[in-house]
Amino acid sequence: MSNFKIKLLACLCMLIDHIGAALFPQYIFLRIIGRLAFPLFAWMIALGYKHTSDPIRYMKRLGIFALISQIPFNLALKAQSLNIFFTLLLGLIAIYFYDKYEKEQNERGKQLSIILPSIIATILNTDYFAYGIATIFLFYYYSQDFKKLIKSQAILNIALISLYIISVILGGASFELGGIIQLFSLFSLIIIRYYNEKQGFKKYKYAFYAFYPVHLLVIYFMKIRFF
Repeated sequence: MSNFKIKLLACLCMLIDHIGAALFPQYIFLRIIGRLAFPLFAWMIALGYKHTSDPIRYMKRLGIFALISQIPFNLALKAQSLNIFFTLLLGLIAIYFYDKYEKEQNERGKQLSIILPSIIATILNTDYFAYGIATIFLFYYYSQDFKKLIKSQAILNIALISLYIISVILGGASFELGGIIQLFSLFSLIIIRYYNEKQGFKKYKYAFYAFYPVHLLVIYFMKIRFF
């Protein structure tokens, strides 16, 4: 499966997820399908870093669309967090500096390159917060070892759910089914397993970026018009 096709699937899953979140919150299966979207985008960031000739330009592009998308994100989903582009940007920054410090054999720098973006994501309340940074980094780190990639993603997601359940038990959070369904994100690994290292149609690259704010605006106008 080419890069282009995986991006299409990611956008489709994201669209279904956001329709469920904004228009049909009673249909949990829409949110379950949507759990596949973020890991696919995270995988694309890891691949994008490996193939880009200019990572700084890549970061700038993510940053620009993060700013463009924030108002549509808030309008469509009534979100109190920063949109997913901020998470993807911080994840890209993490692997950029990790790679830099690895070449310099700077162990402390490597650790901080993951810890600091995770802290920033949590403080700024980006979508998927520190979990999102960890997901992106693990896709990068184990991109050449699929078995270890599966194990690392399984451990990360089980840890996330365990922390959520503990928080509910201790009274720090109210129980919601949405807090459990993130485990379904592991099914995205089936799609990733069939990635064939082909780019597909590169000329539509910016269309995928633009799809994010545009589809959010469409959902917002549908919500105020029909719901």
